[in-house]
Amino acid sequence: MEDSTHDADYDSPTHTSQADWSAERPPSSVVVSLIADVENVHPVELEPLHSTIDPDALDRLFASTTIETDRTSGHVAFAFEGYHVTIYGDGGVTAKAIGCESK
Repeated sequence: MEDSTHDADYDSPTHTSQADWSAERPPSSVVVSLIADVENVHPVELEPLHSTIDPDALDRLFASTTIETDRTSGHVAFAFEGYHVTIYGDGGVTAKAIGCESK
């Protein structure tokens, strides 16, 4: 999986999660859980995701369609809680700490 991070600290680790978008767990939930795990905090201690991106719109981007077409390509990237988050159509989610310097 390629990380398209442009302004992340390249010395920091990339944290990953893999999800099945056809399951009960939407992308918005996966993002919040991943960042909470990385930060070792309860998800409610994070800023609300909706202050960064519309969680309902995010979930709809990767939701199953009525014509049964898989949404396995494409990605969405945004900053959340000091991380550059990328969500991929194949279910991959990455979070990389945003830094001031890049190499």
